[in-house]
Amino acid sequence: MRKKPWNNSKKKNSITELSNEANIFLQIIREKDSELSKLNLQLSSLKNVEDYLLQNSSGFGAVPGTLGLNDPILTQLITQLVVLESERTRSLQTLRPDNPIIIGLDGQIQNLKNNIYSNIRTLKGALEANKKSILSENASLEKIIKDVPRKERQLLDITRQQNIKNELYIYLLSRREEVALSHAATVSDSRLIDRPIAFSQPVKPVKRNILLMFTLLGLLFPIVIIYLKDIFQNKIESKNDITKNTSIPIIGEVSLVENKNSLVINQEVQNKQAEQLRTLRTNLQFLGGAQDSIKTLLVTSNTSGEGKTFISLNLGASLALTKKKTVILGLDLRRPMLQNDLKLKNTSGLSVYLSGHEQDLNKITYSIPGFDNYFVIPGGPVPPNPIELLMGERMNSLFNELERIYDYIISG
Repeated sequence: MRKKPWNNSKKKNSITELSNEANIFLQIIREKDSELSKLNLQLSSLKNVEDYLLQNSSGFGAVPGTLGLNDPILTQLITQLVVLESERTRSLQTLRPDNPIIIGLDGQIQNLKNNIYSNIRTLKGALEANKKSILSENASLEKIIKDVPRKERQLLDITRQQNIKNELYIYLLSRREEVALSHAATVSDSRLIDRPIAFSQPVKPVKRNILLMFTLLGLLFPIVIIYLKDIFQNKIESKNDITKNTSIPIIGEVSLVENKNSLVINQEVQNKQAEQLRTLRTNLQFLGGAQDSIKTLLVTSNTSGEGKTFISLNLGASLALTKKKTVILGLDLRRPMLQNDLKLKNTSGLSVYLSGHEQDLNKITYSIPGFDNYFVIPGGPVPPNPIELLMGERMNSLFNELERIYDYIISG
């Protein structure tokens, strides 16, 4: 085993202990040397970080250690740099380097490095000034030590070097233990039991379940829509809507006609609407029982635009084709439509006759082109009192006269 130089020097020079004055100098120098060692260690760590920032100003890599540095601001900045570096590395696994997210992280990292570099320069200046002060104090102490006897001074120098190395060794051991404890707290205690197995098809989502779910949705969605539509339906759309809710007999159905010409029935034309109107005519005749028991028909509805004029006009045409003399009355005096549909002049009509301005029934009666037995009495000019005219005595006499002349009277 190698002997310590401190013990060898004491034996060689026959010195047992240092003097009190030498012990005092030794204690002071030991404290200054310990401070100087820590300052050198901190300056070395700062130089490593500074070299990293200067050499990697446009690159990215592992941040060097900060052994001995206790500045909270610098520690926080370096911690933020480590976090941003880790986030950038993780993002590069799924993104390209020219992605806006990566470019944004690069800018943050570069700004953080500039802040760290500025902080290092400030700390370095403060440490250099402190080091200079300690070196100056040591120089003064060394001048005093020169007055100590030679043999004792040699022992003092050896003791000083031993203390410096012991202090540094103990400090480094304590830092190593701190780093080991910190590393042990962050290292995961998990371990690999079985290696992961990769399949050719994805585990989730399961294609069969997805197809089944959307198939069911495709079937249920229209059913729900139809059910809700049926619940909130407030219009009559078919014959069944009337028969299942009322006891009113249905004598015919006529499809909606998308035709500018209101008169769709004549001797030449054979279409769906014409056949439906002929069926309506036949059912009316059966509904009456005895032949010609029904001579007057009133076609009405709640609101305008529901087809009163269309039904009246074409039903009368259907009856006229059976050689029955038929007349149609335009009783809608507020909005007369017959003269517009048949392109008649609105100068004379039912309102003129009922108001007493016209006495001759023939002058307000017009024949409909294409039919030998079909006539029309239009509403005429719009009067100021249509209700009173329709309830007057001339209305009764008009119907009596029409029943004597015509086989069928249709009011629409």
